[in-house]
Amino acid sequence: GIRLKMLELVGNISLQSKGVHEGIKGLRIRLYEKGTWRQITTLVSDSEGNFGYLGLKKGKYIAQLDRKQLKILRLEAEEDTVEFEIYGEHGNGDPLQFQVSFKR
Repeated sequence: GIRLKMLELVGNISLQSKGVHEGIKGLRIRLYEKGTWRQITTLVSDSEGNFGYLGLKKGKYIAQLDRKQLKILRLEAEEDTVEFEIYGEHGNGDPLQFQVSFKR
C-alpha cells in the first residue's frame, strides 16, 4: 500500500492592542497548496491564539487569514498571507506568526 508521512504545522495569531500582544480566539486560517491554490482545510485559533494541523505532506503551502472575517471584526493584519514549506521529519521549522490589530 501507499505510505505517507504526515507532518505538522503550528502557528499563532496575536492581537496587538495598546502595546500588548495577546492570543486571539476564533480567527479562521485557510491552508492552500502553493501553485494550485487548492484549499486543504480551514483552521480556527484557540483561546491562546494557537492553531495547528497534523497531516500535511512535504511541500510548499500558503496560510491565509479569512479576510472577510477580519473586515467584519474591524481587524487588520500586518500580513494576512504567509508562504511556508513543510520539510524534515516533523514539519515546518518555526511556527507561523500572524499579528492583527484594530483598524483605526
